[in-house]
Amino acid sequence: KFLKEIEDEVQKTVDAAEAEGGYVDTTDQLDNNFVSQYISMPIYNASYYTVVGETISNNDCFFVTEKTAKPMMAGRPFIMLSGKHTLTHLRSLGFRTFAPIIDESYDEIDDEYDRISAAFDSFQALAKLDPRDVYRQLGDVLEHNQKIMLSKQALTQRARNFLDNIQQNLV
Repeated sequence: KFLKEIEDEVQKTVDAAEAEGGYVDTTDQLDNNFVSQYISMPIYNASYYTVVGETISNNDCFFVTEKTAKPMMAGRPFIMLSGKHTLTHLRSLGFRTFAPIIDESYDEIDDEYDRISAAFDSFQALAKLDPRDVYRQLGDVLEHNQKIMLSKQALTQRARNFLDNIQQNLV
């Protein structure tokens, strides 16, 4: 019901396109950005946390998209529905995650369905906490992740290190 009542013209455009044809090309331009880059502020402002349902949730590779970037850009805690060790990989890129406030043990579970079930349990436990306390305790983490997301230098540092290493080995 809430989603039908929001006053967000861009979100209504996306919703209408989905209702008419079922598929919205996330690379289409909408308000000078890709549809996939859009963050509906009325939706974000009416909730405290994000559940990220990533495109690939098996354990074959580490693959994150704008779905993971959006809560980091918005300074929000999130629960990942993704492959095993996605949070571990994010930490290896310099991001911080939310333990011990959020039980992140789901990130270690091999079986996709068991991992998603455990993530749901983590979300239910998070939803019982006072969001003001959660944000107070995670403030530094959320700010740190936002800074990385807003810094092209920080976002590309590992790729530059990798390429520098290849170049040095070729010489």
